[in-house]
Amino acid sequence: LKYAIRSIEMYAPWVRRIYILTNCAPPSWFRGTSRHVWVDHAEVIDKQYRPTFNSHAIETFLHKIPGLARNLIYMNDDGRRFKECSPTVLFAYGGRSISWFDPYGTISFYRQYPDADDMAEWQHAAVNAAKMLEGRFGIFPVRLHQHVPHVLRRDVYEEMENEYAPDMHRVRQNKFRDATDISFTSFFYHHYANLTGSAVEATSKSYIVRSSN
Repeated sequence: LKYAIRSIEMYAPWVRRIYILTNCAPPSWFRGTSRHVWVDHAEVIDKQYRPTFNSHAIETFLHKIPGLARNLIYMNDDGRRFKECSPTVLFAYGGRSISWFDPYGTISFYRQYPDADDMAEWQHAAVNAAKMLEGRFGIFPVRLHQHVPHVLRRDVYEEMENEYAPDMHRVRQNKFRDATDISFTSFFYHHYANLTGSAVEATSKSYIVRSSN
């Protein structure tokens, strides 16, 4: 987390505020400022859904963080920036967000085998999201979002929440990841935004660093 914050300070200093949403107390090294804000789950997530350890559920509350701007960038704590980045890299003409779709990662296989024992919860969540989009737009999207920061618009997320309130409520009730989850933030949002004209798609140069490589 420390180095994730530092990478934003170094390579994206134009970011106005950094929010850390968590159910944990701040580490000893963290110093809160008007620009670095520690947000407890209780400030954002309704009591009926707490405690929760389901990232698919937690992500559906990001747009409710007090003081959040219209345009936001969502990063997991294991993400880093390693080169300079300007707002134009993340937002297109007219304020549309950019969705970074993987050039090769798809969910086509998982749709064919929805009950496969080796399918992870996140894969179920992506397939479930794609089925919902197919029902609305007649298109079954298959491309995954790259493992890079997610660029979101608060107003688009609010629109999604209003339109799919029962589905979002069902996901929020799952305390842990479940095969019935819907990946609203990491999958559904990006395809929904593209299909409704609120986003454009692109591919980012990125790396996944593991102990094996």
